[in-house]
Amino acid sequence: MTCYSPDLRHKVVKIYQQGNTSIRAVAQQFQISTSTVQRYLKQYQQ
Repeated sequence: MTCYSPDLRHKVVKIYQQGNTSIRAVAQQFQISTSTVQRYLKQYQQ
């Protein structure tokens, strides 16, 4: 598993939470998997 920086994780969550982008679109933008985006969102909510 690739380790991504906390800065990247924050950007992913921030862009998704702006409300106008899907998980798939965020994943494509950052070239990461949709499951990685979902994991970041879950971790952020805790």
